[in-house]
Amino acid sequence: MGRLKRMRKWVKPTVVLVDTNDDFLQRAKSIIQEEGFAVLMTSSQREARDIVNDLIGPAIFLIEQHLPKTSGLQLMVELMEVTRFSIKFILVTPNPNHRILKCARRIGADYFIKGRGVKGDYNLTSGLFIEHIEDAERRLRESEGRDTDTITDAHTRRGGDTLWVPIWNRAKRHGTPTSCIFADLDGFKAINDKYGHNKADLLLGEIEKAIRHAIRTVDFIVRYGDEFVVVLPETSKAEALEVASRIELFLGRVAFIPTEGVTIVPAASLGVAILESENLRALPEKGEGEIVVTGLSGIVSEVTVQSEIDLALQDFDDLVKCADNEMYIVKHERKARAAAIQQLHTVLQSLKEKRDEEALRVRTVAVQQLHSALVSLEKIRTEE
Repeated sequence: MGRLKRMRKWVKPTVVLVDTNDDFLQRAKSIIQEEGFAVLMTSSQREARDIVNDLIGPAIFLIEQHLPKTSGLQLMVELMEVTRFSIKFILVTPNPNHRILKCARRIGADYFIKGRGVKGDYNLTSGLFIEHIEDAERRLRESEGRDTDTITDAHTRRGGDTLWVPIWNRAKRHGTPTSCIFADLDGFKAINDKYGHNKADLLLGEIEKAIRHAIRTVDFIVRYGDEFVVVLPETSKAEALEVASRIELFLGRVAFIPTEGVTIVPAASLGVAILESENLRALPEKGEGEIVVTGLSGIVSEVTVQSEIDLALQDFDDLVKCADNEMYIVKHERKARAAAIQQLHTVLQSLKEKRDEEALRVRTVAVQQLHSALVSLEKIRTEE
């Protein structure tokens, strides 16, 4: 039997009209709304930037090429840098030329020739106008299918790469910190082997929901197999650690029942990486140098600065690798502590079973073994 796949309901994108001609705006709005799209209109570049910052889903922007103080193509490039949602652009121009259309295609934009037409309708009723918008919607839908995981509502790695671009651009421009949490699920392989892929997939969905409840709407989750990466834009070290604590809290509230009489409460080892703000203000361009990413590790309640790692931050994966390294440190510490606790428990249990005359000798052995376990744990942390 194949894995269960979650069908995500498609929400029609918002159409945003950016044009200085009020007559064109009103006519276009009426035609677009008849096709079931929500429409926003503006003649201001500044308002267009505000709109893209407030988006809560995919959008189609129709932008006039000849805008005051800038061009439609330039505005498109600016909007691409700040949005975290999928956007398709259609350049609207009454006087196309080969250079402008070539530039539009280069940045992935379609174009529509806004002529007056026989009836002065700007060619809006020719059928081509709506075809452009419907084609943009189709491409948005296909893109979302590739960018969204079919098992959970998390993004795929491809989707994560896409969302990372505007976050990186904002961080570099404004010097704001960006954080990343790598969550590795404890014991997931054993659950998958025992209860099967379908049950394991359902558990992944519940875990993704728990993580989503612990983060903000501007944050996003990327699935890496049985691991999850949480990206936290404009988030400091202290704030990232609070989010990590909330993730642990919400995971502890999950009660997954794979079969009757069995309840699984998932847990995860969390690694945190911070792209520090002080290192962002004078960043080199891509490929021209290195920046510093600070990694954090430890159980969330007692996180300490572990190391500073030099990374040539070429893409999203570099920050993820830093968080992944810190997660393994956490996992090793957890295992060492668990082993020490188990060893102590075994010794204490043996104490109860011994005769009174042997109690003193056994207590001495117990103290020695506990000391040995703690020394081993400290050695592991030092080596990491």
